[in-house]
Amino acid sequence: MTKSFTNQIFMLALMLSVTISYGQKEVHLKLNQFIGNTPFTIGESGTNDLGTKFNITRLDYYISSIKLHHDGGVTTNVEDKYIFVSKGKSVDELLGNFNITQLDSISFYVGVEATDNHADPSLWPAGHPLAPKSPEMHWGWAAGYRFVAIEGKSGSNLQYAYQIHGLGDELYKPTTISTKGSEQNGILTVSIDADYSQSLRGINMNKNVILHGNTKEAIPLLSNYNKYVFSAAKGTSTANIVKIGNLKVYPNPTIDGKVTVALNESQTFDAEIIIRDALGRLVQQITTPSLQNEVIVQHAGIYTIELIQSGKITFTGILMKP
Repeated sequence: MTKSFTNQIFMLALMLSVTISYGQKEVHLKLNQFIGNTPFTIGESGTNDLGTKFNITRLDYYISSIKLHHDGGVTTNVEDKYIFVSKGKSVDELLGNFNITQLDSISFYVGVEATDNHADPSLWPAGHPLAPKSPEMHWGWAAGYRFVAIEGKSGSNLQYAYQIHGLGDELYKPTTISTKGSEQNGILTVSIDADYSQSLRGINMNKNVILHGNTKEAIPLLSNYNKYVFSAAKGTSTANIVKIGNLKVYPNPTIDGKVTVALNESQTFDAEIIIRDALGRLVQQITTPSLQNEVIVQHAGIYTIELIQSGKITFTGILMKP
């Protein structure tokens, strides 16, 4: 009797173990690096949105605070993970093993989280992303790490020199990429494209620019890495397959003009909700949406709803008021 009972306990434990591990997937983050449509290598040239030519002779930055948003509202934190992206070297990082059925999006920060940002870099073991680097990435205990260090030449004949090193806790902000990833043999690969031609977007590069800090050119530099540099690799984005039905918008049609737009947690990251009338005029803007958002339209008509994340439209739909 005792042996039989012991066997039953063993089998139950085994079944529980299998059940728990069944949904786990090995998750990798892969970074495809470009400058425009050209694979990126150090020294490669591009053009920013203002039409100024530039090359990149140094590009180093950190990725941290990674979160996986999946299965309709579940968020899984990737604990204690830093990725140091340097000199255009390929990036294919194991994030861990997680219970994920369907990935919805990934969010991360460019830079170093505040606690680690002001810690002693010499305490990290050799080989760790936050250990001392050459060229140096740590600016000092008060200022912390350089989040992005980019250098090169700019101008029509590459006659100007630039160095922009962006740092500072106030510039540490999230980026959210809608992607379902790609799965093969139980391995989920989250492929992200990085287009470094967007690095200097909106920055006047027809002059020498030397800036190390958290002001002037450093502000748009970090903003560009939050909003424009990264996108889902082709074929993995969910933006084209998401419909307004995936957002809970009710009642729709609305009689009194009041509706609620319900978001899941992953949809609130670096997001805003835009409501426009049939002529494209802005009716309402919610800059920091929560899980439940009230929208009010006063006049009869058809309205569009846009959910914008990290500067990109990820959800669109129609709201009607008879």
